[in-house]
Amino acid sequence: MARRRPLDQQLGAVLAQRPLGVENWVVALGARTVGIGRLACLGLAAAGVPGLVRTLELLEEEVRTCLGLLGAASWAELTPAHLAAAPPVSAPDTFSAFPLLP
Repeated sequence: MARRRPLDQQLGAVLAQRPLGVENWVVALGARTVGIGRLACLGLAAAGVPGLVRTLELLEEEVRTCLGLLGAASWAELTPAHLAAAPPVSAPDTFSAFPLLP
């Protein structure tokens, strides 16, 4: 039986192969690193390392799509000009994407 590596080593090994970020708006404001937290944990819990890899592949595809819709070819092209304030669509609740917002 193969010895399992600790979770942080598994995640680090996968992320080292794919530089990525998650939130366009924080990158546009100058962030160089963004945590993906729950998303990575869900992929890993669903199918181990292959599930995490697939989750990151889907995220990478979504990021490319979003950058294209913004008219940017890379993260480096994002600026604060790509941001616009918008009112919330609904109040945060248990099942919303951001349940802990005030």
